Amino acid sequence: MRALGIAGLLGLAACAPAPETGRPLTAQSYAHWSLLPAASVIAPGQFALAGATASCDAAPTVLNPHLDDTAAAYGDFIVVNPGRLTGLAPAVQHWAYAHECGHIRFGADEARADCSAVEDGARQGWLTRSGLDQVCDYIGTTKADLRHDGGAARCRAMRVCFAKVANIK
Repeated sequence: MRALGIAGLLGLAACAPAPETGRPLTAQSYAHWSLLPAASVIAPGQFALAGATASCDAAPTVLNPHLDDTAAAYGDFIVVNPGRLTGLAPAVQHWAYAHECGHIRFGADEARADCSAVEDGARQGWLTRSGLDQVCDYIGTTKADLRHDGGAARCRAMRVCFAKVANIK
């Protein structure tokens, strides 16, 4: 996510490509083909970020220290690079995970994944206005790419999403 190369759903095959089996890639097969230990696959609802549980419906989480991004969504699971999460503010850690959850729920639409993460964070209480400022600081200088708007535009859109949810609460 840093240079927001959340190359996301479509193009971030980090370490190992999916085997040509004709079957959907699962968290277990991803871990196997990425040569990760079995303990790298964490059951849904069991992943902890900044001292709190981070979950995405029935999606397992795979820890991959070789992932060339902070987090990515593949089909129905989330992959995170624990080393890239270390040192980030808790709100940014949770936002990164929730952003990938947005991809699982809504597909490749980056703006929808951003808004979904902000909405989840506001409703669940891990994202405050100051936390959103931290997220914006994290992505604020990123340039637009084929899938993402530039950081400043993304922040403006996320602030609108946050305001809508904050006014409902």
